[in-house]
Amino acid sequence: MKLHKQLSWTSRFSLALVASIALIILYCKIGTTSKDTQLQRSAGSSSQHRLLQWVKANGGTAGVGIGTVNDKGLRGVFATRSFKEGDTIISIPDRLAVGLASHDYTAAELTFALLRLQSLNSEWWDFMKPYWDSLPKDGEVLREQSFSDDLLALLQDKALAAEARKEREFAEALYHGTAERGYEQGSLAQEMPNLNISLQEFKHLSTVIGSYTFAFSRKAGEDVMIRYMLPLMDKMNHAAPEEATALVRRDHSAGQFLVIAIRDIREGDEVRFTYNLSLLRNDASLFKYGFVQQQDPPRLCGVDLPGGYLGGVQEGPPWEYYAGGRLATRAEHARLTKLLSSFPTSEEEDSRILKSQKELDRWARTFIEFRMLRKRALQHTIKILNDTLSEL
Repeated sequence: MKLHKQLSWTSRFSLALVASIALIILYCKIGTTSKDTQLQRSAGSSSQHRLLQWVKANGGTAGVGIGTVNDKGLRGVFATRSFKEGDTIISIPDRLAVGLASHDYTAAELTFALLRLQSLNSEWWDFMKPYWDSLPKDGEVLREQSFSDDLLALLQDKALAAEARKEREFAEALYHGTAERGYEQGSLAQEMPNLNISLQEFKHLSTVIGSYTFAFSRKAGEDVMIRYMLPLMDKMNHAAPEEATALVRRDHSAGQFLVIAIRDIREGDEVRFTYNLSLLRNDASLFKYGFVQQQDPPRLCGVDLPGGYLGGVQEGPPWEYYAGGRLATRAEHARLTKLLSSFPTSEEEDSRILKSQKELDRWARTFIEFRMLRKRALQHTIKILNDTLSEL
């Protein structure tokens, strides 16, 4: 089926995208700072101020600001007043939401869908300009299809690197009109001749869409799940379930998307929600959103679980490695030990690299931190197994 046939139910819009994309960084980590610092730092971002005013002027509500939320410069959303559990923090009317395509489409396919819509209705596109202006610039967000070969080499894992290259190659093939999987469409230039989007712009936009979209049912009572771009809501950072302060839901009867407080929130606190449970594992958080997390206790990557896969959320460490657990075996101990020994550097060596090589850019540091934390989780799990097996 052609992509535009999949999208026949949605409204259309047009012209000028990537050149107009402006500043905000969604690093997606954890942290808060003082209310005064947040308010002061947020004031300098005119594109974010315009976004807030535009949302409010067009039927939305926003009891939040956008700004720096920790001492590392992380951007996020913070409460501008106190909220009780159950309160609505943000509301976005359906008319401000951008419906793309099926939730199981790749980021590149969703990007093709958005650009098809962009090519058809300049009036709607111009109306949405405050939102487009709020999105990240090239290089400010990263996910699997935009990982460079230099970054992939830092993973020290050929299989993981191959996963990213597969996504990157598919995005390039879709752009050039050479994608397989039974596609009938031509290249981007053939399908949308009124646009002038370079391959790099296409890959950047697919990175943004892959990181910034939400999956919701298209209609009440339907099982059809659609990916949506939701202005302002996509500025919120991720939090583990026990640290999240809000959830995002759709109210079909009211024609709104809502951010609801799931616990009391003080004025100045950061508003965060759980993007996806797979992000409990660092391979998923790195590949899908470009961030990693320090966890206590360390959690194995999905690919390091028995029969695991990228971001797998199977129940696993640490409980299954204790006495009586199904993974408390010498075979599992040998598997993890062999995996840990296969890396050319140790956790300690990676830590020294991060401390000594100050010239490393943000993304190189993130990739080295990923492999360091991966090894830490392996060492932690092997130690549990050592203790468990010594008691048998």
